[in-house]
Amino acid sequence: MRLNIIDNFITLWNKKDIQALGPYMTDHVELRSTNVLRIFPDSNGVIKGRQSVLEYFEVVLKKVPNFVVDFQPNKETSDSIIVNSKTIDGLFDFHVQYHFDHQDKIYLIKSDLSEKF
Repeated sequence: MRLNIIDNFITLWNKKDIQALGPYMTDHVELRSTNVLRIFPDSNGVIKGRQSVLEYFEVVLKKVPNFVVDFQPNKETSDSIIVNSKTIDGLFDFHVQYHFDHQDKIYLIKSDLSEKF
């Protein structure tokens, strides 16, 4: 079930349908990412709230419009899925851990991003 949720989530991301990602997340979702810190240095690498996370996703896609993700599930825990991801063009490799609440909504996203230049 949760793998299907992540598959749908990434498919919507790749279609650039950012607003359609909203229903997959709780209202108080938190995003922790090394990339957040790069784009918003005063954020401490954390964005809180669904609307703020969606706005961040929009900023990312404006900065990197060809950001298409290929992913492979790596590990599933009792409340999360860890995914190895990369951009199709090979520019980014990253790990994302999606944490789910009891209603299978994403309440925490942790991402470790490495750029290849």
